[in-house]
Amino acid sequence: CQHIERWVTPRSRYPDGRAGYLAWRRDLKRYHAERAGEILAGLGYPRDVIARVQALVR
Repeated sequence: CQHIERWVTPRSRYPDGRAGYLAWRRDLKRYHAERAGEILAGLGYPRDVIARVQALVR
């Protein structure tokens, strides 16, 4: 899940350095969890499975 649509949020949009990197990774985790949930819901997975996957990705 951590690579879903990674191009949507390029690293270059964030400042150089550790703080920028950590902010980028934090935002990617949130985005990937959301997208994974959307994809799984579209495939008919139960809500508890979706929630667990999202928790693992975050």
